[in-house]
Amino acid sequence: IDPFASGLCRFLMEWRSLEGIVQSEFSVKLHPHPRVLVASRSLPRGHRIMRGDLTEKPIREEDFQDGFVIDPDQAIGKEVRASVRIGKPIRHSDFGSPMLVERGDLIEVRVVGGGVTVTTNAKSLGSGAAAELVEVETLTPRKRLIARVVQPGLVEIVTRAPQVKP
Repeated sequence: IDPFASGLCRFLMEWRSLEGIVQSEFSVKLHPHPRVLVASRSLPRGHRIMRGDLTEKPIREEDFQDGFVIDPDQAIGKEVRASVRIGKPIRHSDFGSPMLVERGDLIEVRVVGGGVTVTTNAKSLGSGAAAELVEVETLTPRKRLIARVVQPGLVEIVTRAPQVKP
């Protein structure tokens, strides 16, 4: 279906009746429906959205909501947070940045400060995307820390350099 502009459209109808051919002319004011992105197939939680997963669909203006996605570039490459059913409009809350660290993962913790870098292993107590904070627990000794996700399997804690007081 080609998109059309809103405006007045004139029609001429012709039909047969018992008395012969009848013609009638009428005008209709057209308003295009807003188009939203919908899933072209069911998308499970954790799925990375690709262009083929999305299609546009017109929706009645009164059903349109601010949370609906209309630009595919806002969703492509993102990760589905809650499963999305086929044909349903996709909302901004349905997806987010890809998770680089999942709850229960064994990860590397890098502590950086004062020109020194210390690395240890830990278990992630939460899931997080790039630059998000997650709670981790070191293996030995068992300590809970908050760290920023840097890349898959790596979190980082940046400390300030020690201050020498005069």
